[in-house]
Amino acid sequence: WGSFEAAIENGRLDRTRPFRRDRNPSALTDVIPEAVYASSRVRAPAVREGWLEGRASSRRERGNERFVEVDWETALDLVSSELARIRSDFGAEAIFGGSYGWSSAGRLHHARTLLHRMLHAGGGCVGQVTNYSYAAGMVILPHVVGNADPVSGRMTDWRAIVENAGLMVFFGGINRRNF
Repeated sequence: WGSFEAAIENGRLDRTRPFRRDRNPSALTDVIPEAVYASSRVRAPAVREGWLEGRASSRRERGNERFVEVDWETALDLVSSELARIRSDFGAEAIFGGSYGWSSAGRLHHARTLLHRMLHAGGGCVGQVTNYSYAAGMVILPHVVGNADPVSGRMTDWRAIVENAGLMVFFGGINRRNF
């Protein structure tokens, strides 16, 4: 999202503008107030109604049932008791400690690190090796280009690519500062 300055009106985020010293600000800065107050934003923990009423409820209604908001203390108690039940009934190997959640610079904002810290403190979990992007490349590229060097070998410097390419096409996010 980048660094930005915020204008608060009557206790609400009214508008944002890029940080004045940012030479290449993100266009996403403009949509921050809209994102903060979007009707689709999850504002509180929520639990599937049937499961909340009876933990052994039918799973047939998954995807159809409404979700009921609960306070944070209730949500934490539900998660804690469910993790304890799974460990007791099936062992730590029945809990997958993987997450592709949002993260930013540093380990404090890294979802997988925080998830592992919590799950290992409570008795353990099964981790993961590599990630879906890298792992997919390791499996697919040998069939496409003959080996996995594009993801595991020496990499070409961005500057060399920019200087020698007529056209660069990116899929997904790439920050202009990278090249």
